[in-house]
Amino acid sequence: MDNSEALDIDLPPSCSYLTALLNKIQPQTLSTKALLTSSYYIPTASDYSTVQDLISSSESSIRILEAELAKFQAVTNLLESRIANIRAYKEIQESLLLSPRAIRKLPDELLSEIFTDVCEGEGVRVSKISGQIWDLQQVCLRWRNVVQSTPLLWNNFIVEGAVEVKPSTVELRTRACLEFSRTSPLTIAIESGSRIRSRCQPLPPRIIEDIAKHADRWTSLSIREVVFHKALKETAAEDLIQQRGLSQLRTLDIANWNYCKFPYNIFRGAPVLEDITIQDVCGDP
Repeated sequence: MDNSEALDIDLPPSCSYLTALLNKIQPQTLSTKALLTSSYYIPTASDYSTVQDLISSSESSIRILEAELAKFQAVTNLLESRIANIRAYKEIQESLLLSPRAIRKLPDELLSEIFTDVCEGEGVRVSKISGQIWDLQQVCLRWRNVVQSTPLLWNNFIVEGAVEVKPSTVELRTRACLEFSRTSPLTIAIESGSRIRSRCQPLPPRIIEDIAKHADRWTSLSIREVVFHKALKETAAEDLIQQRGLSQLRTLDIANWNYCKFPYNIFRGAPVLEDITIQDVCGDP
């Protein structure tokens, strides 16, 4: 290596500091190579001192250049991160001009029908972190408003012991289903949640009380959770059911009620009840 290789690239004016530094710290010529490779060479005291000075100078230059290299690596990382950010921003802007443009032009009524078709047959699981009904609301404010204004997206829901979310979240989501379903007939399943009971947090009985306030809208009810019995004992759920009546209840599915007699009397006044399934239940109908 010789001094002609000191700076063989053209740096922009913004790198004037680096240019000056590289001109100051030149590549070193190996003028002592012949001496060092000679088997008979023995450094004198003066040579020893000179070599020590050269070593110290080289170490100083290395430290300076490594420090500058670290700065430029940090700048490189920053530039790469900024490029990635702007590229992602560009893709978002481009998406506004592509297929979603047609979706944005759809009237709310048609968008509501599309959402209903997409979610058809899938009950709202209030105990799950994700689900179509929750994901749709995360797209934009308009979609959120359309979803919450479409009763048929909310009138079929499943309440179960909380595994993925807190019981308080299950309670809030259950109330959302009851509120956003407006006056639509309700299909409700009250389940035990996880098969691994140790992972399943019990439902608060007041959830059943909230559901009981809409008993006159029940068309299908599935009960597979002990909390229903607790709610009848600890809350006003039974009185609310009797007050509201069961004028639309057609299907009743009861299972896993083997710890006490099932309160059949609550459902005897359902005028259109025609489909009853009883499995592992204590007490005669």
